[in-house]
Amino acid sequence: MSTFTGQYYQAIKADGRLLTMIERVYNACIDGLPSTLSQISAVTGSPEASVSAALRSLRKPKYGSHTVETTYVADGLHQYRLIPNATGEVAEVKPTIAQANDMFAKAHTKYQKAYQEWLSAIKG
Repeated sequence: MSTFTGQYYQAIKADGRLLTMIERVYNACIDGLPSTLSQISAVTGSPEASVSAALRSLRKPKYGSHTVETTYVADGLHQYRLIPNATGEVAEVKPTIAQANDMFAKAHTKYQKAYQEWLSAIKG
């Protein structure tokens, strides 16, 4: 069981245990009806930015590889609809050797640039 502490502690219990925010967002959206961030936020008690992050997380293999459909309504307003992963199967995504090499090269380039900037800064 997770341990939650801190000044902003908010307990939401179900079956005698605390729910994570991702679980609260999942439970709020499980009905399959389109909802705005504001609507989900009102149900979960979480800020809209956190709800948005939780919806992104629900798409990840770690959190079930669920489908979250996004529909533009108007004036920057979107609706989100959760389609649970019915199979329970989560595809493991592994990069190819070429993709891994590319990721390494990008990270190395970024590191080298930051290192050069640091050297310049300390030399004054």
